[in-house]
Amino acid sequence: MLYTGESRLNAVPIAVIVQLMSIVSRGVSTRIVEAITQKLLQVERLRKFLKPDSKTLNPRTFTIEAGQLYALAKVTPPEQAALLEGDTFALVRKGTQGIGVKCARLRVHQLPERGTVVFEVFEPSGGEMTALTQLAKKREVAGITGYYIEPEIDVANFPEYDATIVNQVVIRAFQELDNGSGGQP
Repeated sequence: MLYTGESRLNAVPIAVIVQLMSIVSRGVSTRIVEAITQKLLQVERLRKFLKPDSKTLNPRTFTIEAGQLYALAKVTPPEQAALLEGDTFALVRKGTQGIGVKCARLRVHQLPERGTVVFEVFEPSGGEMTALTQLAKKREVAGITGYYIEPEIDVANFPEYDATIVNQVVIRAFQELDNGSGGQP
């Protein structure tokens, strides 16, 4: 006799399901708290990173190292201080009509030395990145225009806040949820 998913689920004791849900939810809530906290801290740093007149960087060079494509861009000391390894950005190509088209996601791979930050190119999209990668395999590609790097997060979507206080509130709320009280006495 074939069991459907529903009948298999009915065969599992409810106590086991409750225990599994408890274990999974604790792990999920911990990961969610960490992700939210990191995102809020990144938004706060990006506020410092962004220039009032511009929110983009221009890649100066594309290069291949150990089979991986990287983009290098110059940054100022205040921009440099706001970056952390792992921060994500978008590589955008400005088309002929002035429309920006996302070409790839970038991740800060190496913090700046002498004012140059190294971005790892990951999640490329479109044939254009394939062509750029093939060209970079032959030689370092410098001086390409029409590309810019911008944060993936639009900080304008986040009101001004004190990240330290917000993080404490988020962590406390999840602790209350995690201990089963749901914030209730």
